Amino acid sequence: MGGFVMPMHDWTRVDSWVYHDFHTGFIVSLCRGINERLPAKYYAMKEQSLNVMIPDVMTLERSDSVDDEPSTTTLDNSYHTSAVLPCVQVIDRVNVNVGFKQKRIVVYRKEDDRVVGIVELVSPGNKSSRVEYRRFVRKIVDAVDGGLHALIIDPFPAILANDRGIHNIIWRQLGGKRRKQQQDQPLTYVSYESDSNSFSHRCFLQPGRVGEPLPEMPLFLKTEQYIVVPLEECYETAMRDVVPKYRKILEGEASSP
Repeated sequence: MGGFVMPMHDWTRVDSWVYHDFHTGFIVSLCRGINERLPAKYYAMKEQSLNVMIPDVMTLERSDSVDDEPSTTTLDNSYHTSAVLPCVQVIDRVNVNVGFKQKRIVVYRKEDDRVVGIVELVSPGNKSSRVEYRRFVRKIVDAVDGGLHALIIDPFPAILANDRGIHNIIWRQLGGKRRKQQQDQPLTYVSYESDSNSFSHRCFLQPGRVGEPLPEMPLFLKTEQYIVVPLEECYETAMRDVVPKYRKILEGEASSP
């Protein structure tokens, strides 16, 4: 990339359909980047719905397959374990109480095609009303409680009254404590690790702002094992396809229509 840093743009400067066009390209770029870093026993695909993606948690998390990677090693310099935690601002854990048609990325385990994780890119539609907001949050909470790991990318600030940030809402519903969201860091990058063995979840949170480069974030494949997703690299690739007049608006070279 020649040392060039690609910052997160202010997507509120353009209409939602412009972002939707970019959203499609970003999902494609992310999926490609994830597949390049996944161990051979996993694969990622672009999907439309999460309705049938809740796996058999006990089967997934307690598999003793002989080809499982050791929990203290790194595979192909891209597969990490929690012996070396991701470098983010906030790491937290919460104990679990036992007992729209938008593209997303779904990661599968190759041997049985079971879902292990998802990547969700928040869109304006997810925050267009309290109903849509709650629907998105419920989907993530159900997935994580159901044993799926999740990476959420939210490039939009809070827009609804009393909105305390999408992570806070998700985390509270998972049983965690609310964290004060800094006004100067309204964007959210957060990864959730679902651990059905200890009946707890962990979050790896990196707040962000417009104008900052996107961080590298973990995407967990199983408890304590993850790959690092190169968000900035994938974002830059997707930005190349944004229509020039809208890219100028995003980069502050032209006024919003």
